[in-house]
Amino acid sequence: MLVFIVILLKININLASLIGVTFTGLIGLYGIGIAFSSLSLVFKDIKAIISLFKVGFIYLLFKQNENIFIPFSYAKGLIWDIILNEYKISDFPISSLSIVFLNSLVYFIIGLIMFNYFEKIAMKKGIQS
Repeated sequence: MLVFIVILLKININLASLIGVTFTGLIGLYGIGIAFSSLSLVFKDIKAIISLFKVGFIYLLFKQNENIFIPFSYAKGLIWDIILNEYKISDFPISSLSIVFLNSLVYFIIGLIMFNYFEKIAMKKGIQS
């Protein structure tokens, strides 16, 4: 416990920047969750598929390089800079912040589109009323 207190005293984290970038990046992960839930509307047993994707996402999150096509990967790099290098959100260029926002927005929209598509299929099959 003492080590945790000493570490907190030495690190100066800007919480507003950390929370802002984290929540912006999480929007894309919500989109992926919506996409998987849309699959469960039609296919009732998707545990194996979700397990495979979960392992893949964990691998991709712990890779050091950032890729704008992987959800939360670019946001993870910005979060690391905020925590380790004590950056503020104003220290990042607008292009980096817009990449995080657009990446999250694209994955969220893809999740919503998939949900609407599979919901219509489930209604046609009579699985869902």
